Parts: sequence; C-alpha cells; structure tokens
Amino acid sequence: MFGLLSALIVGAIPVVLSEYGVIYVDLPAAAFSITAIAAWLHKRYFIGALIFSLAVITKIPSISLWPVFALALYLDKDARKSWQNYLYLVLPIAILGVWLGYHYSVKKWLFIRPDVMEMYQQRSLSIFTERMYYIFQLLFVRQNRWILLIGMLGSLGYLWQKKRLIPTITTPIIILLATVAFGGGFYLFSPELGSRYVMAPIVAFIILALFLLQKSFVNTTYFIGFYLLSIALFISAWHPHIKPTEVYEYAPPDNMAYQDIIKIGQQSARFLELSYSEAKIYGDWPENYQLLQPYQGYVSQALNFDSCKNFTLEMDKTQIVYVHPYSPAQQLCRRLMDLVAMKPLNRFESNGKWLELYMIDASATARLLQDQQEKNK
Repeated sequence: MFGLLSALIVGAIPVVLSEYGVIYVDLPAAAFSITAIAAWLHKRYFIGALIFSLAVITKIPSISLWPVFALALYLDKDARKSWQNYLYLVLPIAILGVWLGYHYSVKKWLFIRPDVMEMYQQRSLSIFTERMYYIFQLLFVRQNRWILLIGMLGSLGYLWQKKRLIPTITTPIIILLATVAFGGGFYLFSPELGSRYVMAPIVAFIILALFLLQKSFVNTTYFIGFYLLSIALFISAWHPHIKPTEVYEYAPPDNMAYQDIIKIGQQSARFLELSYSEAKIYGDWPENYQLLQPYQGYVSQALNFDSCKNFTLEMDKTQIVYVHPYSPAQQLCRRLMDLVAMKPLNRFESNGKWLELYMIDASATARLLQDQQEKNK
C-alpha cells in the first residue's frame, strides 16, 4: 500500500506531470534510477546494475547517483564480501566509459560542446551559494512541496522526542537521504539546472517524507488526511495563473504552462497559414518545427521559414518575424527590430505566455538604409 501511495503522489507533482507532455529524457532517467536503487536494496545487484546502466545511458548525469549504490553495498556486511557485487557496481561506469569513448571519437568532445562551454563563466562563491539555495527550493519548497518538508521535519521532531528516531534510521532511509544529497549536490557544479534535472532526488525526498510521516502518525486517518492535503496542494500547482513573461525564459515550464506555449504556437501557425501562406517567415525554436513539420499538427503544409540569423531584406516579398522570450536565439530576432523597420502584425497570449508577429516594412527599411549610407559618406 505504501508503494502505491508513493507512486500516486509522485505522479501528481507538477514537474512529473509536465514531463508526460514535454517528453524529455529526465522522467525515464529518474524512473530507471529509482527502480535500480530499489532493486539494489532488495539484493538484486545484477538487475539493479543493468537498470542503472539504462539510466546513465538515458541521461549521463544519472551517474551522480553511483555513490548511492556504493554506499548501499558498503552498508550490507554480507554483500560487500562478494567480489561479484563489485563487478556489478562497476558495470554502469564501464558502459558509460565505452559510450563516452565512442562519442569522443566521433564528436571530439565529451560532455559539453566547446562553443557552449564558453558561455559558462567561472562561478564565484556568491553564485555557488545562490545555486545552493535554488536547489533547496527545487527539492523541498517549489510547487507546494514545502508541505512535505514541514511534515517531515515535524515527524523527525516527534520521533526524536519519543526516542524512536534512531531505530527508524535503517539502510533504506540512509539510501534515500544519500539519493537526495548526491542527486541534488551534483547540480551545484553543473552549468544548467531545472526542476526536471533533480527529479530522482525529488522522488527520493517524497518517499522519505511519506515514510517518516507514516511512522509518526499513530492514527492512520491523520496520515491519509495529510496525504490527501498534499495531493490537493500539488494539483493546485499544476497550471497556476502567471503574469505575462517579462524576461527571457529558456527552460521549458515545469508545470502545465507548457500547454500555453503550444496553444499560442497553434494560434500563430494557423493565422500565418490562413493569411500569409506565401510570406517568408523568420524565427527560431519552437516555430522552426511548428511551421516546417506538418506532422507536428500546427500546419497542414510546410511554410517558408528560416532562422533569424539568416535574415535578408527582400523588397518584393512579405517578410514576417516571430518575437517571443522562450528561446536563446530569439535574441537575434529581437535585434532585427533595431535594424529594420517593422510594424506589429498580431499578438497571441495564453496565461502569461505570449508571442508577437511583426511584418517587415520594406520601403521604410530601404529609406533607413539609404539614410544610413548617406551619413557614412
């Protein structure tokens, strides 16, 4: 029953729910990792190693949980005497090593493309502490997970007062704590971070909190009441009302707000296909696949689309530019507004997510360029 309750509440947290639709590899990687840890704790070492290898191949940062498996093996006095178990422990690292060797032979880089790596500056202590606070928020506070944090801390205090805390700290509890620590701690040093990246430690935290709450509530009715309250709070964070975006947001939403981005994409694509199917359209992600790949369901046939970095003024064509704050390359589209004359064409908005379409005013732009040339003479 506890396993079922844990699965239901994990499935209700917004970041997990959003992954059903956004379809990144973080959800299967987290599922593989947690399943592998469970198999390892049940002394299914070979099965656990295979499943964890799948997690690592699915998403390389999953290897940050490898010390959890080493710790579990160390805590089992009988298991750590078998040399075979150490082979299982090394298996995910060996498979990752083979993959990285192949990857390097083809791409000539291991983890991050060199051009992308240049974007990340050396982190100061202040940035490090800010990131530590941010990870704390992601794991224990955001999307109403604070309710479980409060419940867990209350349970720890109660168990300590009743002198039941020490007997409660068994190997599974230690392993759950280690999963949270290693899974969250890894991203102190990672150049990128978002809720979906720490999904495995979030799941471990939820299981840990529920276990301690179950141990501390003498009356099962109180535990079920707290459990239902937690689920209700999680559901309330599925699709919250948000203000219009004012700064660039590159990470996909960790709640159902991703559907708002889809909605404005559908509306803009439908508008362009119906009214400006012959126009030359510029933008970046996600309009690149929305307008060029009909099987995605946004347009019935591909439109004439290109990236803003390839923009060329064409006096005899209708040219339209996408502008929104949800892609790094969109900054190039925004800069075009300073270089060429544009007039607003349409705006689409859904629950704070928005995009704007601008039409190039070719004649006004030509005059601006002519004036600029005359000034440079």
